[in-house]
Amino acid sequence: MKRIIIGLMAMFCVLSLVSCGEKDKEISTKKIVKLYNDKNEQKFYVSIDTGYYEVNDKNQRLMLEKLSKAGVIQYVVERYAWYTECKKIENPSPQKIFDYYYIGENNIIKSETKYKPVDTVTKYDYEEHFMVKVTLTDKIQKYIKKEEVETVEVDKDMIIPEYNEKDWPYDTLQSAEKWPVIIKPSEPKLPHERIEIPKPQEKKVEQPVVEKKPEVVKEKKPTYPICKCLDKTTKDLYENAKKNECSGKVELFAYEIKAVKARKIQTYKAKTGVSFIKAEIITNTVDVTPQGHLLNGKNLINGIPNMTVVYLCDYPKGWKIIDSTLVNEFEILPKFDLTDEEKDLIELREKMSDSQF
Repeated sequence: MKRIIIGLMAMFCVLSLVSCGEKDKEISTKKIVKLYNDKNEQKFYVSIDTGYYEVNDKNQRLMLEKLSKAGVIQYVVERYAWYTECKKIENPSPQKIFDYYYIGENNIIKSETKYKPVDTVTKYDYEEHFMVKVTLTDKIQKYIKKEEVETVEVDKDMIIPEYNEKDWPYDTLQSAEKWPVIIKPSEPKLPHERIEIPKPQEKKVEQPVVEKKPEVVKEKKPTYPICKCLDKTTKDLYENAKKNECSGKVELFAYEIKAVKARKIQTYKAKTGVSFIKAEIITNTVDVTPQGHLLNGKNLINGIPNMTVVYLCDYPKGWKIIDSTLVNEFEILPKFDLTDEEKDLIELREKMSDSQF
């Protein structure tokens, strides 16, 4: 009977130890996840243009319409379109028809070239412009990125004391030197007075009157292209709208990446007594906003996983995540199950050490 009781007590102790071990492992896993999230705050933002500006790209206007349907912005669009009549030269270089010869004055043979007249063509050019007005809705105001104010820690040992004039009375001392003024002697006058001789007057020569020939007014040739707007009212409205154009960029929160799980935890204790951990961290996209989903592609949703490897060191004040290069400096990287990247890192380090000697 005693043997049965002792056996039951031993089994209970083993089960208690196993359950405690599993509980400790679960806590250590949560702690790794918390340390990763505390060190790696991964918040992402998207930029949106607000104000009154021109958008002629149809896809960009479609995106603004989608953002409006999602409740991110208030969106209004205006269209200005008209035709412009333009007369253009079809053959800008004159085309030669033929050469002919004739007898001119003094029986001299002369030549002359005939060209085709320049052809003009009337074409109609279409212009289309879109002005949009974009404002953020009230519910999106909370997603605006706040400007981070850098806090500079003051080194108390390097504070410069305030200057006090009472401690340094001779700083305000004025010069006590007073010397008599020596007058500068006057400069000597010129020995002779300057006499100005008047210039001789030039004789006016009467020029013969020449009869002016009447100016021949040359016929001005039109400068092509000659364009004329067929809807000047709409064009004037568009030009006035362009004068009121004003826009600015706003950064809005899009999504965040957070660690949700730590797995494949490996531990190693160095000869110095310092403990290290290597673990795989699984991250997920969380808090995906409508603007983040639309402007980063429709494939961006909550719960997209990713895996990364982290290393932890047991410092005197507790566990901390360290860089993989620091782990390599401790020469403990080969103690873990290595990934391909870590194998390449060790191989590169060995090659560099061999080349130095």
